[in-house]
Amino acid sequence: MSTIKLGLEDSEYTIPNVTISLPVSIVKQISRVVMSDGKRRFGYYDSFRQWKVMCAKLTKTQLDLIITEYGRNQELRFQNTFERDAWYTVVMLDFNYDSIDPLLTTEANRLYRAWFTLEET
Repeated sequence: MSTIKLGLEDSEYTIPNVTISLPVSIVKQISRVVMSDGKRRFGYYDSFRQWKVMCAKLTKTQLDLIITEYGRNQELRFQNTFERDAWYTVVMLDFNYDSIDPLLTTEANRLYRAWFTLEET
């Protein structure tokens, strides 16, 4: 079975309940300048990967683990075995979550969904 792992080096953990196939974007960095004669010049830089991750049916404890990683504001290690077994150094660009059916459950058994973007450094 494929897994998604995230965290500081030597303390990575498996992200539970990943519900999408994790589309991988390969972003090309290009700068463009228009010269005074109207010709365009391009500068090409390294490409990097970007992943959009979505998890559903998270407990409050599982959600808090992901929130902790987002709050670190530092590089993390990431492995996505859906794609390959390689480890990547990433930053978490954004993080969002909401509760699933907040009116139908008590806070003790409430479930959450979360989505976030990781970018290779």
